[in-house]
Amino acid sequence: VGFNPPIYGSDTKNTFFDKNDCKHWNLSKLDTMLNAVKFGKFDKIKDVPGVISPYVYIGMWKSTFCWHREDANLYSISYLHYGDAKQWYIIPPKYAKKFLNFCKKQFPVAAKQCPGFVHHKSCLIKPKLIRDNNIPVKSMTQNAGEFMVLFPQAFHQGFNYGFNIAEAVNFATERWISHGFEWISQKQFLCECRDDRVSF
Repeated sequence: VGFNPPIYGSDTKNTFFDKNDCKHWNLSKLDTMLNAVKFGKFDKIKDVPGVISPYVYIGMWKSTFCWHREDANLYSISYLHYGDAKQWYIIPPKYAKKFLNFCKKQFPVAAKQCPGFVHHKSCLIKPKLIRDNNIPVKSMTQNAGEFMVLFPQAFHQGFNYGFNIAEAVNFATERWISHGFEWISQKQFLCECRDDRVSF
């Protein structure tokens, strides 16, 4: 931490999948329920970057992504195109509410400012501390050429072991619908202060 801070080229709308050659598992052409959804303020737009179309992430040693779950409890799929591994820490979905309550105790000032502060992607918490509070944390290393699929409500954080290029997008299946309704019902944990939140 005492060295120069790492640079993380995150949330860049793009894809590295060839639209003509890659027909299956192409993150830029996933045919999911989201293609038929109207997105609140985005109703007139057919694309919501990072949700409907992929984001590219260019990482380097020590670049991190903080604890968060996907907007509207959506599924997420990430593909590591090139480079060094990406380390993931994931909390099983059934512990999402317990984790949110734990975060409120850890960051009481932030919790008072916004009930959905965890979704600001600014909280790093050591996995051991979370485990010590009876919330399981799974660990997974993603290597180049591998996909990572995250289920609805699965909080996750991680870091990159070195220079790499990844791509990710959200998706929805019929099984997601109940998770989407649960997202709406959990207003006590939703962000109310940011304009980039997704709603539909």
